[in-house]
Amino acid sequence: MCLPHYRISDKAICYCVALEEPATPGFFFIGLFFARSWGTGSSFADQISEVGVMAFANHQNEAHRLQRLQAYGILDTATESHFDAITKTAAQILRTPIALLNFIDEAREWCKSAWGMKRKHARRHESICAEALLKGDFLVIPNAGEDAHFSNHPQVTGKRGVVFYVGVVLKTSDGVALGTLCAIDHLPRDVSVEEVDALRTLAANVVGHLECRILSRKLADAEQRLEAAATSRDEFLAMLAHELRAPLAPINTAVELLDTAGASDAQHAWARTVLRRHIRYMSQIVDNLLSTSLVSTGAINLTLNVTQVQAMLDQALELVQTDISRQGHELTMEVDATLYVDADAIQCPLIVANLLRNAATYTPPGGHINVTASADVDIVNYDVRLRDNYDGRSTGVIVAVNWL
Repeated sequence: MCLPHYRISDKAICYCVALEEPATPGFFFIGLFFARSWGTGSSFADQISEVGVMAFANHQNEAHRLQRLQAYGILDTATESHFDAITKTAAQILRTPIALLNFIDEAREWCKSAWGMKRKHARRHESICAEALLKGDFLVIPNAGEDAHFSNHPQVTGKRGVVFYVGVVLKTSDGVALGTLCAIDHLPRDVSVEEVDALRTLAANVVGHLECRILSRKLADAEQRLEAAATSRDEFLAMLAHELRAPLAPINTAVELLDTAGASDAQHAWARTVLRRHIRYMSQIVDNLLSTSLVSTGAINLTLNVTQVQAMLDQALELVQTDISRQGHELTMEVDATLYVDADAIQCPLIVANLLRNAATYTPPGGHINVTASADVDIVNYDVRLRDNYDGRSTGVIVAVNWL
């Protein structure tokens, strides 16, 4: 284990550990630790590990960094030729036998691609690449065996340990560190500025590839939403055509009757009643079309809140009670009072009211309208059904997706 430290004396080392706290992100804690066995192996590191001192300083906003890393969906995935080509190129440019593409999560160094060795992972507090993240940009170790900070590092002292290391931090376009692209040798050597710049270019290629994946997924999601919107539009237009066509027949009949010579006053009165009713109905359809257009363009914002189904239906009934009473209809409701939905408290009652008004309009006077609300067996969707006795068919069904 290796911590950022300063040697104070032969028996005292000052270690700096960054603590992540909600109120003070990135706050640095400086602790003074004493070790009798300093320089005699790994026992000192073991002692520190036992009391929970981590071998790395958490980045400022570490939780955000980890969230961003997870969002790329790169962890625990198979090897990919694109990334393997990058590690191969890195090894060739740096003239090293090994190049690695590592990502650092909360507990480990996870290897996506390895050139010159098999992929293997390491605990984060035993990772040189995790140390590179602390540097913020890149880390160069010409000879780890002679480096006071890394000479006892597990990845240096192990079998075929690291001697030369150069790693460039993988940073997103907004500066979030994800991991490193590094080159390793078992012999000491120097690295030029040009070689580090070349490694930076390859690292930028890695991040660019990952960000393109994110954009591709967002584009695919947008295309799906667009297709769904187009389908909804087509369904709405088909429904609108049906609804507008339905009153045309009685309107035409009423007009012909008014033009018929010798029609009685009662027939004229009936024709005028039919015209008024269906003109009012078509006006409501136009209003509904406007409301739908406003919602789809964002002029009306739908606000979802937990709403009792019974209360929503009662509100809808209040809006059309006059229409139902005028026709002398009998209305019954079968609603479980324990049903709740995520719904817009303004728009949803209007939708139900429109269905009720439609039922009242096309049900013969003195008819029966029945409203039921029930939950599916999987408690995912609720059905609100309105049925009248006009030809014994439903005038409308609402299926509310994502209702609680």
